[in-house]
This record gives sequence, C-alpha cells and structure tokens, in this order.
Amino acid sequence: MRIHSLFCVRLEPEKRKHADSTNVASGVDADLSAAASGRRVIFKPTSDRTEFILDTLQKAKMDNYLAPRVAATHPPW
Repeated sequence: MRIHSLFCVRLEPEKRKHADSTNVASGVDADLSAAASGRRVIFKPTSDRTEFILDTLQKAKMDNYLAPRVAATHPPW
C-alpha cells in the first residue's frame, strides 16, 4: 500500500513510497496501521514535540507573556 493512495492523492512516480505502519512528520506520529482496513489514521505528537510545547508554555507562564511569534514557533527539527 502506498501512503498517497490512502488519501486518494495522485503523486508523481518519484514521490511515491510505501507507507510504514507509523510515519513521523513535523513532530507528529501518524499511525497508519488501521488506515486500509478501518479507514482510520491516528495522529499524536512525538515526545520531543510535547516536551518542546510544555517547555515553551512553562517559560511563558514564568514570564506571564506568550508572544504570538513564539506561539507560532515550530520545534527545530
């Protein structure tokens, strides 16, 4: 099974790849193990992303301020 076929998206041949049971992109795990049979994909943040978000919120709490640019910051991976 190819990941793009799960979402009914046509891709150029060089961009096609077989899907793993779990894929990670931008700090998010996408569990595709039930995509074909149950038509379900489960998304959850990686532990690194969760830690980054919690650290950012803790700093904002101590500073009593969360700048919009910080709220929109993506982790450095």
